[in-house]
Amino acid sequence: MIDAPPEPIDAAPDDLRSLCSTLTGYGLVGTRGLTWGLWLLRGKHPPLLVTSVSRDIVFKFEVFTLALRTPEQLHTAARESRPQMEEMVEQLKAAGAEWAAAQPLPEHFEPENVSSWPFANWRVDVLWKREWTIPLETVPDEWWKNPATHFGAAPFGFTHACLVARGLLFTGDDGSRLLISQGEMPLDLLVTRDEEQIQAELESTLAVEMTRCLVNPAPET
Repeated sequence: MIDAPPEPIDAAPDDLRSLCSTLTGYGLVGTRGLTWGLWLLRGKHPPLLVTSVSRDIVFKFEVFTLALRTPEQLHTAARESRPQMEEMVEQLKAAGAEWAAAQPLPEHFEPENVSSWPFANWRVDVLWKREWTIPLETVPDEWWKNPATHFGAAPFGFTHACLVARGLLFTGDDGSRLLISQGEMPLDLLVTRDEEQIQAELESTLAVEMTRCLVNPAPET
């Protein structure tokens, strides 16, 4: 049984810190019923695009966390990856594959369908979950009958596990909440204020306040 190093949210510390005070609005980005991104508006500061990103832990064990990027960071990443993408496209064309020309990123990002930030004052928690992998035939029968849902639970005999920062939970002074987390599909986001959905997500996660995560990125297990 091997525990891999934790996978925190992929973001600069200052951008994570800004989630505690600068937010003024948010806007969903998606297609065909799936939400693949969420813009967080920060007043005079550049907006942040929240996306789901994958991490390969070992062969056939992939986990998903969140990434936060400013428009400048998105443009920089696009420029750096362009040579590799062009080389890959040429190889595909040489093999006879058809490939449409990639569209460049827009010079300025303007999130659509923006909603005002719902809280005047709020706290931010990072939601951690222990993901695991195990050969199907070795899962104990008792696990299927009554699977443990508390944080850190894993069936006896798991082969690999990884502590993953799965989401962000914003809680206003009035107790209302906004959740940004992994959706049902890979690279899909769940963005909701529905208390039933939020409570279901919290059953198997550990909420750690953002100020603590900035000092110690991963909780102790």
